[in-house]
This record gives sequence, C-alpha cells and structure tokens, in this order.
Amino acid sequence: MDNFNKHIESLIDNYVDAQKKIKPNPFLAARVTSKINTKEPALILPAWQNAFIVLGMIMLIFVGIELGDLYYNYTSMSLGINDAHIENLSYYLNE
Repeated sequence: MDNFNKHIESLIDNYVDAQKKIKPNPFLAARVTSKINTKEPALILPAWQNAFIVLGMIMLIFVGIELGDLYYNYTSMSLGINDAHIENLSYYLNE
C-alpha cells in the first residue's frame, strides 16, 4: 500500500510540474481586462413587448384564480337517505 501511495504522489508531482511548464498566453490578460472594461448596452424591450408580457401575466393570474374557484366551488352530489325505516338493524344486533 505504501508503494501505491508513493506512485500516486509521483504521478501528481509529474502532473503539477508539467502544468507549471506551460507558458501562459500573454494576450489572455489583456483580453479579459478589455472584456471587463467594455460595458454592453442593457437590453431594452419595446413598449409593445412589455405590454404583452404584462398582459400574459395578468391572464395567467386570472386563469389560476378561475381554476382555483372551480376546485373549491365543486359540489359533489350526495344522496342522503335515512334508511332506518327500510332496514331494521335490530335483527343483526340481537344475534
């Protein structure tokens, strides 16, 4: 096991040494700096697009409220029958 750990450490050391030998691109820092310093204009939507977005949100809210009302206003039809006079349970209770 100790030999395996030494082998892994040597592989890691070799990889780190190989990465240290790679020369960085001298223009990379300039490109990154220029990209940071340049400001892109903000995306501004036309008024009609904003109006359609607001209209869509209002429609979604309305549909959600209507679906909620459909769920809560659902009345199940139930039939309440007093069958005490139809079937006398005293026959079953006395046995």
